[in-house]
Amino acid sequence: MLAVQSNLLDRSIGCIPVLGSDISATLFIPFCDAPTYDTARAWLHDVAETTAASQPALITTTVDPPHTRLVHICVATNAVGRISALPYTLAGNEALEMITPIDWEELGSVRNGTVTAYNSAERLAKRDVFGRQANALAWQPFAPRRR
Repeated sequence: MLAVQSNLLDRSIGCIPVLGSDISATLFIPFCDAPTYDTARAWLHDVAETTAASQPALITTTVDPPHTRLVHICVATNAVGRISALPYTLAGNEALEMITPIDWEELGSVRNGTVTAYNSAERLAKRDVFGRQANALAWQPFAPRRR
């Protein structure tokens, strides 16, 4: 997540870290304008490939890389007809794990799946982490940032 964040910051783009219910994580990138899916996907592929090239011993864009333990960067859900789990939704698993937005300072201390339907009130009582970060990035345009 930090490698992708660094790549995005080099492009003057902020993002919001969100932990999935399993080993997955998502970086939400709010824009105040409305890029098309095709335009955004092409740009996201460039972000993913550039990030993977900067950390080849750690990151790959290859789907299911054989016999490796690399982190896979995927932009597949950013397409028409695909879905992304939204922040604060519950996974449909037995533990009812919550898709959990975190602050960057919490990376490494909050673990995937630790916030569930059973203890989510504790997390939600602190503040709307996603809303606060999305509001801070609400001014962020896509159009002039492309390369």
